[in-house]
Amino acid sequence: MQEHRKGISDAFQRIVCRDYAAYCLRQGVTATPEGLLTFLIDREIIPPVSVKRYTIRREYEAIQAQEKQGKTRVVFMLSDRYNLSERSIWSILKREQSKQ
Repeated sequence: MQEHRKGISDAFQRIVCRDYAAYCLRQGVTATPEGLLTFLIDREIIPPVSVKRYTIRREYEAIQAQEKQGKTRVVFMLSDRYNLSERSIWSILKREQSKQ
């Protein structure tokens, strides 16, 4: 079973790299890691909700570590920064916490 998943992963990587290289050639741009991520997000290979959840979780962790702010204060900061409701931020954090 694991071998099958590896085969799918390998094919996925090969296809994405080929498609991204063709895109860069057509657009006359240099391939970069950031460009590849944008390519994947724009084509919704990485779903926007995953981008949002990942970003909120990582930003929350970074702010907590640097500024030693209370949870509510950090949620307000993220809400303002990303124009999301406090409820959305809390929901994302709660969802991520329950996964662990």
